[in-house]
Amino acid sequence: MLEAVIFDMDGVIVDSEPLHYAAESRIFALLGVEVPDAERHSFIGMAGAGMWKAVRESRGMEMTVEELREFDRKVRLEFFAGVERIDPVAGALELLAGLNRRGTKTALASSSSPELIELVLKRLGVRGLFDAVVSGDTVPRGKPAPDIYLRAAELLNARPANCIAIEDSRNGVMSAKGAGMRCVAYRNLNSPGQDLDAADMIIDDFRLLREEDLRALAGG
Repeated sequence: MLEAVIFDMDGVIVDSEPLHYAAESRIFALLGVEVPDAERHSFIGMAGAGMWKAVRESRGMEMTVEELREFDRKVRLEFFAGVERIDPVAGALELLAGLNRRGTKTALASSSSPELIELVLKRLGVRGLFDAVVSGDTVPRGKPAPDIYLRAAELLNARPANCIAIEDSRNGVMSAKGAGMRCVAYRNLNSPGQDLDAADMIIDDFRLLREEDLRALAGG
């Protein structure tokens, strides 16, 4: 039984991975560290604490993880605020609006900061379509841990087993599956190097995904 659909934001609702890549390039340059693409791709969908813990330890940086996260949040938010266009993923907002019209509960579960989430949703004009919004900064453990999806289900008063998560990264799929949810993975070409095989369904185009497909995946 389908009770709710929970969306990731970056790479699912909004085609923002190239913007995050550019923002991270600026952040790494300001900090004087080099992070190769293969390593950066492994961080897609991951909470900031996990990324900065790995980068800090591997490079012996003196700043604490929390100091690095705060620097990241500030620079990334400034970068996105200055971007002229933030484009939605084709078909994603139409799916979201259709679920909303039919009364299906929806939530957003994003590793981005609360401030960046609000900026993006405001630019897209879709904040009111979500019954709940959860940032990875507000749960004990970020993706790939299941905390963010468990919190979203709790806010929706829905059983995790009756929720479907929509993700575009390996870390996100692991988080959703760890929460006991079924997961649809969107193969976003701007989110490279992602192993999505653990998902229950993999799609290449949201315009071909119907609510009936989600209900069938949920078992009714």
